[in-house]
Amino acid sequence: MSNKTQLITIAIIAILGIAAVSAAVVVINNGDGKTSGNGGGESTQNAKGFYSWSPTMIRVDSNYSACTPAFMSIVETGYKAVYGDIPSFDGIDRSDIPAKYLYPYTDFTSVNGSGKLVIKTFDNTSDGKKEAYLDKTLEFTPTKVISYMDANIDTIYRILCDYYGEKPYADGNTADTKLWELIPAMTSTVKTNLEKNYSLKVPNTVQIIGTSQEDLTNYCGGIDSSEKVIIFMSEYNIRSTNKSTWWGTNTAITAANSNIQFVYTLSNSPSMILSTMEMMGEIIGYENTEAMMTKILAEIYVMQKAIDESGKKISFYAETNAKKAVASNTNMGGMFTYILKMDNIVTGDNLMNGTLSDEKIIDAKPNLLVFYKNDSRSDDECMRAA
Repeated sequence: MSNKTQLITIAIIAILGIAAVSAAVVVINNGDGKTSGNGGGESTQNAKGFYSWSPTMIRVDSNYSACTPAFMSIVETGYKAVYGDIPSFDGIDRSDIPAKYLYPYTDFTSVNGSGKLVIKTFDNTSDGKKEAYLDKTLEFTPTKVISYMDANIDTIYRILCDYYGEKPYADGNTADTKLWELIPAMTSTVKTNLEKNYSLKVPNTVQIIGTSQEDLTNYCGGIDSSEKVIIFMSEYNIRSTNKSTWWGTNTAITAANSNIQFVYTLSNSPSMILSTMEMMGEIIGYENTEAMMTKILAEIYVMQKAIDESGKKISFYAETNAKKAVASNTNMGGMFTYILKMDNIVTGDNLMNGTLSDEKIIDAKPNLLVFYKNDSRSDDECMRAA
């Protein structure tokens, strides 16, 4: 064999070796634009745990799996990890979206014959397994809003930012001023979560109240008679299976002051989130909410269209910090199943209460593995390779 032939042979072998190693690399995307491999290009044959079939792993912020436009950041992370850059959706109106790509959600609002807003909410017969069903007539547009959920406050803030044409979380926004004029009080937990998860600095003018029913009763007893107050609370607080007494307390508060009304919300799916966000905008009297929703629908449209055109069929597995398997009948699971059109290897409707053995996960070999950013386990521990 000539020297030239030998050199060519060696070069080909080197290239094939590099390709083999590259094929075994697992992309780990922590949702911050950073990726890392499986610890040095280890071959698939020798890789441990979930690394063995070279899936993609991402970490997402579970705080955003709630009623806030920030839920789309989870969707975006999942899309980019598999498909790359999101196509532009600038200038797309709702009427431009083909029917098969117009993401479905229920309108939780209507107007009665007297011109009053009627919303869909819950009562104490709810079992937490279906979307809002109870028609409730609101007698006023609120002058003040109290929310026991930080995500709802972020939604209101985003609505205000969209209304004033401002970038969220920028200093000196008119939206900031209007937000804190609207929200007079919250619990310390909501305050902490707003500042930690949404970078919303709560001013000293906001009163911090306790978390008990007595605390709320006492606070509402001191509300000025000229104020009209909507209190947002999770459906979970009044769910029939929880044997909670919040329903009785809240009913007594409204009976004592008809200018205080309660709205109960639940976010168990992307559709519920969209329905609730649109409803919240109408409750506080901002008509721009529909336009804000259209931007979200347009982004979902361009992603789903590109997914269909790619021809890829992607499976996924999502896991909580407690190693619970995330079913598709949750908001987190629903984002990957119904928006990103992926197949969940977790079947059934166990919400986040079931588990899947490592053996079953390895047998299923999902293309995408989803873990939470606040999971204290290392990447290798999540991937069962530690």
